[in-house]
Amino acid sequence: MVAVIIVNIAVVMLSWLVTAIMPDCGLRSLLSAEGVRWTVGYFADHQQTPLLIWMLLLAIAFGTLSKSGLYDVLKQLLLRRVSRHELRYRQRFALQMAVLMFVLLVAVVVLMTCVSQAALMSITGSLANGVFPKSIVPLVAFAVSLVSVVYGYFSGTLSSLDAVFQSLHYGIRVAAPYLLLYVMTASLVSSLFFVFG
Repeated sequence: MVAVIIVNIAVVMLSWLVTAIMPDCGLRSLLSAEGVRWTVGYFADHQQTPLLIWMLLLAIAFGTLSKSGLYDVLKQLLLRRVSRHELRYRQRFALQMAVLMFVLLVAVVVLMTCVSQAALMSITGSLANGVFPKSIVPLVAFAVSLVSVVYGYFSGTLSSLDAVFQSLHYGIRVAAPYLLLYVMTASLVSSLFFVFG
């Protein structure tokens, strides 16, 4: 994080220094009137990428997955530390409800992609050119969040609406340093494009 901040400052200072020493070099200074207008005027535009939205959605999914207890149960089952029969009745029932919800979600996605004139297909009938590739990360994040909330509700770890909201924003709190890193990195990349472009 500190390195990205230092490189951001270095780009600003070097762009100003190089353009002051060699005005005909073809570079643009971030401290010129044009550079300041560009930085202030288009800062939000440079942050708006699908990557930021994907990070937010996956952070929310991570929060519900970890706070619901589903992650711990799945890890124990996959690493064979515990068998399905050794789980408490409530955990087994919650796991069955989560699997049922996952199957329903998969069925909905299959219906939206595989039948003729499906909603997520392109006009030509192809998945590759439609909206489906763009919707994979949001669909996965939504599925993980919903399945986790279902598991948490039936297992008792997310027994209230407040607990569900706490789990939703827990992931954002955990991901906050990475979101800040994203903002700084996106700013650096856009600054480099301005200076050299």
